[in-house]
Amino acid sequence: MRERLRIVNPEETAKTFIGLLLGDAQVRGLLDIKNPPDRAEVEARAERVAPRFIRLFSR
Repeated sequence: MRERLRIVNPEETAKTFIGLLLGDAQVRGLLDIKNPPDRAEVEARAERVAPRFIRLFSR
């Protein structure tokens, strides 16, 4: 799949992508909740997030 992205503000776009990838992990870390995702969970989240990101920013 090769999509063109409509990026007006690269910094905000990057923040959105990182936010989608991290989800609640950053908040859980700040709250000292000790249940980090394993590699399979991280990969599964990335697989779900990438198409959503492309839909958000595609032309």
